[in-house]
Amino acid sequence: MKNTKHEKHVLPPPSLKTLHLNGLLLGDQAAECLYHLIAGERGSRNYVFSKFNEYGYFYEPFIRRWIVFDNRAGDCYVEVCDTDKQAAKILEDGEQLLAA
Repeated sequence: MKNTKHEKHVLPPPSLKTLHLNGLLLGDQAAECLYHLIAGERGSRNYVFSKFNEYGYFYEPFIRRWIVFDNRAGDCYVEVCDTDKQAAKILEDGEQLLAA
């Protein structure tokens, strides 16, 4: 029988945690998606097929700013922001434009 009293639960560092809420990508998941979009599909830079409707934002420590991207319209819009609130606001505005 295991002694569970002294077992520790190890959590991953915050940089490895990702969330995916209603299509919104955050953290490492957002970064991976954007870098895939930039690299393109099979050398053709075709953003429409596999990553259509993807959008999100993440903190880039190299430039110390937030990168937000929106591919819901299939054109891979990218912007750099100073805060995560600015990034979220851009995505909210984009959703309103697409709904119109």
